[in-house]
Amino acid sequence: MGGVILLFSLLACRPASISSQATGAAPTATVRQSLLQIAPVHTIPPVTPLSDLSRYADGLFSAYTDSVEPGVAVMVIYRGAILHEAGYGLADLQHTAPIWPQSPFRLASLTKQFTAMGIMLLAEAHQLRYDDPITLYVPELSRIAGPVTILDLLHHTAGLPASHEELRDLYQLDTPTNADVLAALNRRPDLLSPPGVKFNYSNVGYGLLATIIERVSGQSYADYLQDHIFDPLGMALTVVDENTHPVIPERAIGYLPVTGGFTLNDHDTLDNIVGSDGVYSTLEDLYLWDQALYTDQLVSKATLARAFSPSATTKGAAIPYGFGWWLGTYQGAPFEYHSGAWLGFRTYIARYPQQQLTVILLSNRADFNPDNYGKLLADKYLKRLK
Repeated sequence: MGGVILLFSLLACRPASISSQATGAAPTATVRQSLLQIAPVHTIPPVTPLSDLSRYADGLFSAYTDSVEPGVAVMVIYRGAILHEAGYGLADLQHTAPIWPQSPFRLASLTKQFTAMGIMLLAEAHQLRYDDPITLYVPELSRIAGPVTILDLLHHTAGLPASHEELRDLYQLDTPTNADVLAALNRRPDLLSPPGVKFNYSNVGYGLLATIIERVSGQSYADYLQDHIFDPLGMALTVVDENTHPVIPERAIGYLPVTGGFTLNDHDTLDNIVGSDGVYSTLEDLYLWDQALYTDQLVSKATLARAFSPSATTKGAAIPYGFGWWLGTYQGAPFEYHSGAWLGFRTYIARYPQQQLTVILLSNRADFNPDNYGKLLADKYLKRLK
């Protein structure tokens, strides 16, 4: 099979027909029809490419164009218009299935922004407060987490372990859940640092936020996000998967490069733990998510402003992290971003709100560096669009 590169020409109402340039025997018609049956029509604008920039983007990912390998889905958005949308490589090596705009990828840590939005929705509904101690909702942790607040979890200042892997020896089940995380934490000694004193990036903390969402709302984490975020935005192919062997139609499979090819790197016994990970989504659904963050469709502008504002430790040290987003500057202008890495998935979203530019990368190969490619694309587009 020759190169696999799919360039998408989108009509005003989506999903619509896709024109692609591809060679080989990938079952594109079958995959395409299956995806159309899954997803209702979304309102996605047509692609309006700038030829020189699209050629540059194609060149960045040419290594995946000329080989039958896992690859990457790429979208660039500018002022609501999609300037580039392309799939490079395969979503599924076994079935030689290419990457489409509707191919769901595991988002890994991009999940955190949805977890944070769940907390923001509950706060706006006056069902919790950011300064509430988390023991109001998880009293099981009273021994070690008495002073920890919800805000500490959002900003990674709770003093919790960085990863769920660090608790593996304390889990009582082979496939632990969020409930098992609570029990494991109670088997540990004290926190790594007092709450609020130090920034410690923590997947465990965002897992606790998912548990709080469940206990406050009375719904599962998956159902709450579905009812309050995904469905209202029309994100029809976005789901939370709490299964160690996900059954999601036409999704991208995760791979790890090895000598002579690739091996599956797609699921783990920790995949039943959600909050820091667990969401699968697509380029086009993330377009809807990105655009909603310019509006008050989910929460107020004041709440969004707080989510995209840096914080500080109790000792005054700056924390370049909001509610599920890293925060930085580009040529003096703010931008918010996050990357994800779990198993064979590498993901990235960066938003430049003053310029209204967004870059999204979803990859199913463990050797992909989304931060590097995302910055290269943003730099090229921002310079061209001045």
